[in-house]
Amino acid sequence: MASRSAVKDDGTGAEPTLMVNLGPDACNQLKRTLTFFDGFAFVIGSLIGAGLFVSPGYIYKSVGPIGTLVAWTISGLLALAGALCYSELATLLVSAGSESTYLKAAFGRVSAFCYVFMLFVVIGPGALAAITGVCAVYLVSGLAWAVPDTPLVIQLVSIGLVVFIAGVNLAGSSSSALLQRVLLYVKFLTVGAVLLSAVIHRSVATPARADVMSMGNLFDGLNWDFVVYAIMKAVFAFNGFQMLAPLSEEMLNPSRDVPRVFLAGISSVTGLGLLVIVSFMSVLEPNEMSTASLAAPFFSRIGGSSLCSVTSILIALCAAGSANAKLAGCTRVFYSAARDHLFPSPFGRICVPNLDQVMNYFMIGQIIVFALVGAALIRLRFTMPAPRVYKVALYPVTPIAFTLACLFLVAYSLFDPNPSTATTSRYALLLTFAGLPIYFITTYCTKLVYYLRHRWTPTVGPNVPMT
Repeated sequence: MASRSAVKDDGTGAEPTLMVNLGPDACNQLKRTLTFFDGFAFVIGSLIGAGLFVSPGYIYKSVGPIGTLVAWTISGLLALAGALCYSELATLLVSAGSESTYLKAAFGRVSAFCYVFMLFVVIGPGALAAITGVCAVYLVSGLAWAVPDTPLVIQLVSIGLVVFIAGVNLAGSSSSALLQRVLLYVKFLTVGAVLLSAVIHRSVATPARADVMSMGNLFDGLNWDFVVYAIMKAVFAFNGFQMLAPLSEEMLNPSRDVPRVFLAGISSVTGLGLLVIVSFMSVLEPNEMSTASLAAPFFSRIGGSSLCSVTSILIALCAAGSANAKLAGCTRVFYSAARDHLFPSPFGRICVPNLDQVMNYFMIGQIIVFALVGAALIRLRFTMPAPRVYKVALYPVTPIAFTLACLFLVAYSLFDPNPSTATTSRYALLLTFAGLPIYFITTYCTKLVYYLRHRWTPTVGPNVPMT
């Protein structure tokens, strides 16, 4: 179907937005109510959450202090390159489908179906399991005086969080955006508490630690064999920035605000993350930095168990904001897929025993999508040369570098030195591409049923969307 570009004015007073009409269903759009601040809250809410307080411990254990800072910086640059690619596509194809819309326009319906299928069974459930699991751990830890810290309680709290956030999103975009705004202030309060505590502790510590970030110990623990592994863990912390793309259809002025939100959000989180990591290093001993949760020993050293309980609850709320942003983005992709006759109702559930496996499980699929989005941008420059309100900087270097870096991370994960990580990655890859046979089976079975039902009748039924 031929695509055409148009300037759309929705009567809200916002600046007219260049949009590409993808077909007759393109007019069936969500109400545009979200502002720049709402978009910024979703990006920051996605990124300042579980990953900021969990990933640095895994990274430090593998590559030491300097490797942690390098891995975080590289991941921030990788996320920034991806954000530039998403900015161009999200302003060219303003749709709640985000990646599914981009892949459909660039590579056809099969790729879009496989992505939505992967979102159902790999990326969406895996991300929510990881985020809500961390949220439950911190929340139960903060309420240890009133709630027993048992695996069953943590699972029930995690399930309750998913149900609560789902209810908020069912109430509408305004309710979800309001929750995200409130949690945004909590996130800044938590990060501010970490930075201020580190400064105060550093100034009054007796005796003052002379080893923090000194040249003598800066390269301790650095193992270049594990740098890629460390980058994978850091990418987990940056995963979620793309959740702005499904909201572009609901933004008042996506052509202006989407690029600004992406750039502001990624830059802020990269800088704040480096400051938080340095703060942890300035207070905690090297053996404490290698733990999965850095916040608990950090605040215990600063103010004892009482402060640790309060900050555990704050970190749980930070993770809740990430879960809200993830669920809000996923549900819009599912909505768009149903609107485009691409995908049926969700049908998959997963259960993975630990957070590390969950991270390895769903990041493979997510990074593959990142690589495909970069390739989609390059292809659409040739197949859809419509005027663009935003063009990615340093084209084609930025999308090519972004795509190749993502493919390298996937390839490395499949042959990771850790057999458990490699096995999990391979299973995740197989499940990711399981959508291909399912697509052809469901598509051609539908065609066969339609043919058999109408073979002996002259009545022409509704069109069945095919490839």
